[in-house]
Amino acid sequence: MWRPPPPSRRLVSSQPLKFTAPFPLSVWLSPLRLEPDTFVFMPLSKDLVDILCCPVTKVPVRLMDAGEIEKLNAAIRAGSLSHEDRSKVTESMEEALITEDGARIYKVKEGIPIMLKDQAIDAAQLA
Repeated sequence: MWRPPPPSRRLVSSQPLKFTAPFPLSVWLSPLRLEPDTFVFMPLSKDLVDILCCPVTKVPVRLMDAGEIEKLNAAIRAGSLSHEDRSKVTESMEEALITEDGARIYKVKEGIPIMLKDQAIDAAQLA
């Protein structure tokens, strides 16, 4: 019959394990910090954009260019845009995805595409 090893030979310790990394783990687990409270996020990868599609219509998406982003931000400042769930769009955007048929816009926040149906913006509001 199997018996556990005596307490002096057990592999499990009541003491927490200590791990020493060559750099603080916060450097590995967080975006690049240039100054306190300043972060740099990588732009959306072209490879990722190529495989993304609208979750509603399954139409491929593309990154909006600078002119389209400026027009979008002007409409946000004017308060004329709302999400599909009827909530107002209040935050300006640095990056956004639009479906290739030009029907829906999805925000990209800190390099992460927010592709939720309720958070989509009907592009017809920009016209």
